Amino acid sequence: MDIFYDESFRYQNVDFSAFGLIIGEIYFVMAMLLFKDTKHLYYLVDINGKPNWFPHELFVVVENSLPKNWSFKVFNTEPDVDIYCIWGYHELCNNDEHYNQLIEREDEALSIYFKNKKMMTENFF
Repeated sequence: MDIFYDESFRYQNVDFSAFGLIIGEIYFVMAMLLFKDTKHLYYLVDINGKPNWFPHELFVVVENSLPKNWSFKVFNTEPDVDIYCIWGYHELCNNDEHYNQLIEREDEALSIYFKNKKMMTENFF
C-alpha cells in the first residue's frame, strides 16, 4: 500500500513534518495497527531510515493493494496489550518481541524490518 503525506490535516495540532514527513511524498506502508481503546489506525513507514508509526489521518492512500506476504494478528484476548490487531510482515505479527525491539530501534529488529521492506518493494512493484 502506498500513501502520501497530506498537510491539510493537522493531527492533534502536531506538526509531523518535524518527524521528517514531506508533503506530497509517497511512502510505502510496512504495517498497520489498530489500538484497543482509541480505535485509531496507524501506518508504519520509515523516514530517513527510521521506522515510525503515524496516524492514518495524515495520509491519503494512493494504492490500495496489500503485499502478498502480509500476516495478521488479533491481540484482543491479551489484556495487558494496548494493540487490538496488526497487519504487516511476518516477524511483526508473529514475534511478540519484535514490535518493542523495533520501537527501541534495536539493530536486529531494524535489520529484519529493512530486509522485509526490500523484499516487499521488489515483489510489490
